[in-house]
Parts: sequence; structure tokens; C-alpha cells
Amino acid sequence: MGAPPKRSSTALKVVLITLGLLVILFVTAVVGIGIFLKRAAENISVKEGPGGQPELNIKTPGGDLNISAKGEVSEEQLGVPIYPGAKADESGGSFSISGASKEGKGSFSAVTFTTTDSLDEVVAFYKGELAAEITNTFESSSGGNRTVVLTVKMENGSKNISIIDEGKGVTKIVIVSIAKIAQP
Repeated sequence: MGAPPKRSSTALKVVLITLGLLVILFVTAVVGIGIFLKRAAENISVKEGPGGQPELNIKTPGGDLNISAKGEVSEEQLGVPIYPGAKADESGGSFSISGASKEGKGSFSAVTFTTTDSLDEVVAFYKGELAAEITNTFESSSGGNRTVVLTVKMENGSKNISIIDEGKGVTKIVIVSIAKIAQP
């Protein structure tokens, strides 16, 4: 009689098939990540913006999105006056996001200032300068500190000026602008 034929181990086949599938999944994941990173690199760029500050541009199917950290901010850029003597807050800083699509262009920006003048002095200044444009005033108090928010209606958007009593003789002024610019 002859020797019985060798039988291959079922467990070995399962292990080899599993390893093969894991290798295929790994290669597919690496290729997918590579394609994603290549497309991201084509659609995302960082360049030097105004004042040497970094500016991020993201191209999307709905339009472009620009994000920049601004250094110096002017009254012309803000569309409202800057409180006299106020200093740009280094911890709050400023930023701007703008985008464009088929429907038009829009932007969102914010800037933070501080002053040693009282909340009431700052509120009186803005109410005097922007009396005709102020559409809403909201006041609140928390922990003994007051906040006043002025909503200023502009031609193509609005601005909110938040005046916050930080305590210890510091008043924070946060100006937020939301604008829609129609396409010509």
C-alpha cells in the first residue's frame, strides 16, 4: 500500500487568506490617503497675506474660503470707528474669513481691542458715533461684570460691537462683521 496523500491544513489556508486581505486593505488605505493628500495639496494653500501674516486659501466646490490672521486693522476695514486709544488685544487678536460662490461673496471678521476707559464711556462713544445705524442694544450682567452688545445695520450685512467690563479697569471691545457682497 502507498502512503496516504498529504492533507493541507485548513487553518493555514485561513491564516494566509486573512493575511492577504489585510495586505490588500493596507495597500488600499495607503493609496486612498495618498490621493486625499494630493487633492488636499491642490486645493489648500498657505501664502503670505497683508502685513506678512499667513493666509490660508481652501478651494471648495461651493467657492473659495480665505482665512487670514490680520495684524493691523483700520476703521475702513472694520466699517465702524475704533474707540480712541483702544489697543488691539494680543490675546484676542483679529481674524477674517471670506468666501465666494455662485450666489456672491461674503465675509466674517472679528477684532478685539482693550481700553482702560469704563464700559459706559465706550458705550456712549459708539452710541454717539453710530446712533442712526444701531438697530438693537442688549445689556447683561454676570458676576458683577456688565456686557453691552450693539447691533449695527450696514448696507450689505451687520456688525456687532460687544463691550465687556473685564474688571480691574479693563474694558474689552469685540467688533464682529458679517457681510454679503452680491456678484456684479
